[in-house]
Amino acid sequence: MNEFHDWTPEQAWMMYQWIEKTRQQILSVHQESIDYYQWRERRMDEYVEQLEQITGAEREENGVWLEPKDPDSSF
Repeated sequence: MNEFHDWTPEQAWMMYQWIEKTRQQILSVHQESIDYYQWRERRMDEYVEQLEQITGAEREENGVWLEPKDPDSSF
């Protein structure tokens, strides 16, 4: 059950305003860090996309693994 369905429109608007205010305060203090992490995430997405396009033989040749070698590994 989604707890948000029980909110009144006034409660939803109040939370929306609070979240937006909090988001802006976070951005005012940490914008540079957020930009960096977003850039890093985009780079990782691009890297994974490149890895998915190479063949298994190329991955093995370059020592790149998309899946952990050990099935019980969390890494």
